[in-house]
Amino acid sequence: PYAWCPGVYGSVGVGQFPAMSVDTSPIAVLRNLDWGFFARGEIRRGRWGLLLDGFYARFSAGVTPPGPLYSSANAVLQQSIDSALVALRVWEREAFTLDAYAGARLYYMALSVSAEVENSRFNQIVGAQFDRELPTSAGGQRTWVDPVLGVRGTARFTRQLFATVQADAGGFGAGSDIAFFTQAALGVNITRHVSAELGYRYMFVDYQD
Repeated sequence: PYAWCPGVYGSVGVGQFPAMSVDTSPIAVLRNLDWGFFARGEIRRGRWGLLLDGFYARFSAGVTPPGPLYSSANAVLQQSIDSALVALRVWEREAFTLDAYAGARLYYMALSVSAEVENSRFNQIVGAQFDRELPTSAGGQRTWVDPVLGVRGTARFTRQLFATVQADAGGFGAGSDIAFFTQAALGVNITRHVSAELGYRYMFVDYQD
């Protein structure tokens, strides 16, 4: 298991709402995190390895109102990203190893948005004139799978201390239009099969349906 403090930046849109900006720092996300689960594992045999990584999180965030007629808006996001990757060790020295990997990454995202109209009386007038009031809530969910290609390097400073850098790209129009994943971490070997790492992870996903 591991912990990840995510920040959420970008734009989201669902239903009749136009795209809305989201700018939520990791500290703000943690304050609004309902719950989450994170797990990661690796199985190796010779030059080959199987890398497994996944998490699920549900959190809330304030978003930019979808236009001047709204006073506020909030979004509840459920997100799961699970990866299964086959790795091949292409370079190995005493102090450095390099793996190339390929596989699949499964995305699940569910979004619900609620917004308050600046003037409820105005909304009633609009509804009477056009037989349609401004939307105040919407929701939806999507699941898709991306192919993934990437590399991972590990540098060993001592028997206990090491550093890893990982990067990959995926989607290529099969699921996401494009997606990027990068991660860098410092780690300590606790036992032969158990280690602890502290690092930074960045993910970019461009998906439209």
